[in-house]
Amino acid sequence: MDKIAIKNDQDYEISILRERISELEGLTERLRQSEERYRYFFETSPVGIYRTTPEGRILLCNQRLLDMLGYDSFEGIKDRDLEGDGSEPYYPRARFKQLLKIKGEAEILEAAWIKKDGSIIYVRENARAVKDKNGEIIYYEGRVEDITERKNLEQAKEDFISTAAHELRTPLTSLQGYLALLDKEHHGLADKEQAYINKLVKAAHRLHEIVEDLLSVIRLDHRPNVDLVAFQLEPVMEEAANEWRLKAKEERKSIILETQGDYVIQGEPEYTKKIISNLIGNAVKYTENGGTIRITNSRSADDNQPMVLVTVEDNGVGIAKEHHQDIFTKFFRAPNPLSVKAGGTGLGLYIVRQLVEIQHGRIWMESERGVGSKFSFTLPLLDKSRQLPLIQ
Repeated sequence: MDKIAIKNDQDYEISILRERISELEGLTERLRQSEERYRYFFETSPVGIYRTTPEGRILLCNQRLLDMLGYDSFEGIKDRDLEGDGSEPYYPRARFKQLLKIKGEAEILEAAWIKKDGSIIYVRENARAVKDKNGEIIYYEGRVEDITERKNLEQAKEDFISTAAHELRTPLTSLQGYLALLDKEHHGLADKEQAYINKLVKAAHRLHEIVEDLLSVIRLDHRPNVDLVAFQLEPVMEEAANEWRLKAKEERKSIILETQGDYVIQGEPEYTKKIISNLIGNAVKYTENGGTIRITNSRSADDNQPMVLVTVEDNGVGIAKEHHQDIFTKFFRAPNPLSVKAGGTGLGLYIVRQLVEIQHGRIWMESERGVGSKFSFTLPLLDKSRQLPLIQ
């Protein structure tokens, strides 16, 4: 009986072992097939794929990336230093690394890369940081799409818009000057004639705003370098609010400025004033008569870097949920009952977003149709370790 029991145990163990071996063989085969699929997609992908160290050394890349940069083999590209190897000022490596460190990913980041022959290509990049169990970054991996052709078309369009805007600006300035002179010196005009002059002045002013918006977009699309200075936020908020108080009063709308402190910002005061003024202007345009626009500031509590939070809130017509994702897009205007009356090019909020991001802040919106809108943005508070001039 003992011999039979031992034999049965051995047969059972052998059977289990065979099952385990069969499972391992199946896993090995599936792993091999998975690796083959990965290798196939890696090598035949229509976009460049890479893996680099945080310091910028390339660990691996696919053939598409080699072709994009003009290399024959990985041996030729592996010694490139991506840390300082881009084409400034369109190579936001510092911002790229900051996003990967804070968020763990960088989405739709555009940059200019230098090819082997010294020429430049424009790319759109998505990347993520791969970390070890301690949260330390081991490497970056990402995808790169060549958008050079699209960029060249955009540049041609920008050149045309820039030329047209500049050609309009000179005669428009003269027209505004003559209208101002006519409005000032010709008294005793009939009411009808004065009304015509008033309409011409408003139309010329509106055309001037359109020209300036077009030129601003062209400048901002190239992400200009900004000289950061230290400045007090409260006076800038007051100036921006005062620009709209007369119009708001004429339309029986209230502008309320509430500040929790005179924060010192590191940024660009004129850019910041334009951000707040544009947001207040939109609130005035899209709020019914008798409405209220409230502007506040406070210390932001949800950022790694000390930030100030500025909000512009109204009880106007609001924005439907399906349009929220497009609200900061170039030339987008959300349809609502006041859109035709308010006019506009759809560039204001796009410019606002660019001005916020250039100063290393972020902007977002909350809105409900028929209830109102709240636009919020953050800007860095003064880092006391930096010696920046204080603008009074």
